[in-house]
Amino acid sequence: MKAHALPAGIRPDVLVPPGALQLNPLPSQVRMIDEVLGRARDGGFTVWYGRPGGGKTWAAWLVCRIAAERKGSFAAYLDAPRPSGMVWDERKTLRAILGDIGAPLTDRAVRGQSSGHLARHLAIRLLAANIRLLVIDEAGYLGARGLEALGMLSDHMASKAEPFHVLLVGMTDLPGLLRTNPRIDKRVLVHEHIHEVSTTSLRIAVLQRHDWIEGACDDGVSVDELIECAHQLTQGCMRDAIALFARAQEACCTKKIRLNPAVLRYVFRASEEERRDLFKEEAKQAAARSALPELWTPELRRRFANAGVISA
Repeated sequence: MKAHALPAGIRPDVLVPPGALQLNPLPSQVRMIDEVLGRARDGGFTVWYGRPGGGKTWAAWLVCRIAAERKGSFAAYLDAPRPSGMVWDERKTLRAILGDIGAPLTDRAVRGQSSGHLARHLAIRLLAANIRLLVIDEAGYLGARGLEALGMLSDHMASKAEPFHVLLVGMTDLPGLLRTNPRIDKRVLVHEHIHEVSTTSLRIAVLQRHDWIEGACDDGVSVDELIECAHQLTQGCMRDAIALFARAQEACCTKKIRLNPAVLRYVFRASEEERRDLFKEEAKQAAARSALPELWTPELRRRFANAGVISA
């Protein structure tokens, strides 16, 4: 059986966004989301960290969707800018956040201002849009000084007695990075380590995306056997498992063979090098950014953009 290239259109889908917005959260994610939304009334930070593929980004997106569904304050998702030869400082970070959301960086309220002024200006816009939870994915990219900008924003909200919370999502090194920044470290309420997903959670996630599996099983092979095999091959990585079944589907449809653990093992070995390319962080960043309009509704963007604007 020959391994085939993944169709171009499947790349963002495999990486969880944007389809994850329509999926139901896993039981473990329900608990995490409920807890962080409960803390949205408080100041400070929540930290989710762990190795790639554990469902952190999926849960971060779901926080925003569920917050909007509950008709309370909004949560806003931002993907931290990936460094490209520059060192992030407070001012660059705040300008990047404002620009990513859509605030014109040519406005006199933003252009040429100090980091303290930018933090106040961002706070005005967030409060006007009723955003009380800011979700920063891939937060480790900001570095110590970039994270300091979020500390300034949090302190400003606290001085105004405004309920505001920041959820930082990142890799396993994020807690260590935060310890180098006392302003934020002292305000962290919870560190949540996102471990590899269980076979039960992996089954739910995979079948939500790949409902064709049960009808494609070989004689005598159960879905649970396939999930257990995928869990072992990917070491509990949800993202890799979803991609593995996507590739298996293509191979099975092309060769008209039935799905079994041997097929999964072959597809996994044959596509290992291509998988590394597929899951580069650049691809993940592009996939996440492409779906931001789904999280930021036109009404929310309008309310944010119209707050405290000084036309250029």
